[in-house]
Amino acid sequence: MQLCLAESDDGYETGAEVLRLAFPKLHAAIEGSFEGGESLDREEALPEAELRKALHAELERFFTGSWRRAQLGKKTDAISKLAHQMDLPIKLARKYEEMAREQQGNERADPKPPKEEQAVESPLFSVSNHHTDNCGPAPAIDGDEAGKYYGYFANEFGEQAVFVYDYQTDEASVWMGDTDWHDAHRVVDGRVEGVILNKSDAAWIRACWLATAKRH
Repeated sequence: MQLCLAESDDGYETGAEVLRLAFPKLHAAIEGSFEGGESLDREEALPEAELRKALHAELERFFTGSWRRAQLGKKTDAISKLAHQMDLPIKLARKYEEMAREQQGNERADPKPPKEEQAVESPLFSVSNHHTDNCGPAPAIDGDEAGKYYGYFANEFGEQAVFVYDYQTDEASVWMGDTDWHDAHRVVDGRVEGVILNKSDAAWIRACWLATAKRH
């Protein structure tokens, strides 16, 4: 695999983030060399012994993950199916399932008031578009529209996103300010098509997907 990046600070930062997420063992070895005072730049590489050790660790991680997914694929319980579908550790899948069950229990215990009563109440949550005009106009989404699940998120960089799941069509979409608001990205099996997400964005998408899991 060859990754082509722009020759700029943004391109270098993107490459570093891809390396950190896709090859964490190799990234840790490189960071360790920096912390140890060794001088490494884009044209240099780790010493061969350290490089081999890091690559062997990546292979071991890959084979362990493949074995875990294969074992999950053989199980039929709901937690294992969710973990296999979303490529999650079983403990994290169980945690997400507990969060979804708790949320659904709260919704049943406190049903929504009739439509006419809602109209006189003040909005529960309101937020403005924090992105620049270059990102295009933000989508006008009515969170009170029936038959849909809505989620809002702002990551550690202040980048905003809105998730919508349609219970009638069983389709999910996400709008993200940093990828231009006018583009709606499909969400399939808890993953956003055509977009590389950072860790916090991916965790939020998985949480939204899990909250609608009973309808899939």
